[in-house]
Amino acid sequence: LVWGRNKDRARFAPFRDKVIHIVVDDLPDTLTIQQRAQDSIQWGYEHWQEKRGMEHVRERLGRILHEKGVRRNETLAIFGDADEVPHWRNVWLMRWCRPYALPVDNAVWMPMGLLDRAFQSDHPVSSALPYTFGNPTFHDPFVSHGRGYGAHGREHGRFLIGGWHLTFNGYPPHFLAKAMTGTEYEGHEEQERLRLLQKNASAYCQALFQVWEHGCVPVHILKKIAPYDTHPSLLQPPRVMQERDRYEMWYGVLDRRLDLVPSC
Repeated sequence: LVWGRNKDRARFAPFRDKVIHIVVDDLPDTLTIQQRAQDSIQWGYEHWQEKRGMEHVRERLGRILHEKGVRRNETLAIFGDADEVPHWRNVWLMRWCRPYALPVDNAVWMPMGLLDRAFQSDHPVSSALPYTFGNPTFHDPFVSHGRGYGAHGREHGRFLIGGWHLTFNGYPPHFLAKAMTGTEYEGHEEQERLRLLQKNASAYCQALFQVWEHGCVPVHILKKIAPYDTHPSLLQPPRVMQERDRYEMWYGVLDRRLDLVPSC
């Protein structure tokens, strides 16, 4: 698991003692990836993990709050996947300003693999903001959980704009790992492996980037549209991803790791 392998690295030292890492491994056999193909259980595996995970989180969080003398109604949680990142300003506002009601969605930017474009998602927070994606979601963790997919914005106007859904990473090893493990896929197909072997890495990556091109608008055009015209910082990548040498694929540059020859 990613946290278990990386928790002792220096970059996580400032907040390592604040992380509660809960592993959900008590899943029913009926939701294995192999059976998904025949039972058509898309996302079933992941949804079960979320449900069981929140049971563990609520139990653990309840004990911690009791030990520290903190009331449950003073607790706020952000529910989303690791690649759904709210803007720091949204987090700051939710921490210091009491909302009229919960849950509250984040209206994030979805570049779909390249940071010079924005995807028109199926789950915007408003019809007036078609290039937003309505996750992650702020909750009272003892009342509700789950990603809102923009519903709290569309139905009740409860959303904060800003953030990133960093899905569709074009780095081939990452893409293949997702294809092999995600229940929304049919598993790893032999033809996909052959495609990678028959093309050089650059051509393969370009093919990946073109998959969603038809549903995207260039960022330089979106910057001319409200609210981005007056708040251009909303279309800047996360600060850490502004290091172009570290995140080459997101800028359409071939990742140098693809040229490395494995040592035997």
